Amino acid sequence: MSHNLTRVECIALPPNVHSQGIMLSEDLFGMKFSLPMLEMQMAIIFIVTQVVYSILKKFQISNFNCQILTGILLGHLGLLGFLGTDKKFKDCTFL
Repeated sequence: MSHNLTRVECIALPPNVHSQGIMLSEDLFGMKFSLPMLEMQMAIIFIVTQVVYSILKKFQISNFNCQILTGILLGHLGLLGFLGTDKKFKDCTFL
């Protein structure tokens, strides 16, 4: 005799990808939605990488090494992790 197991999972469709925009949003610039958070994270990573590269290219450090350094700075070993910056900012930007 075989037993059939049934599992029910409930998910909200469609997922929270879009937002109402910066002006109409009730939370911090619509950051409870995944797409605006992804865009902000990408912009922060790009800007910090370019700033680090513009400073270190005088010392002939390659762009790849600057990207690695940016990852360390923005990761758990860097500014957001080691210095213990504002928890609300950390929760909003890099989960």
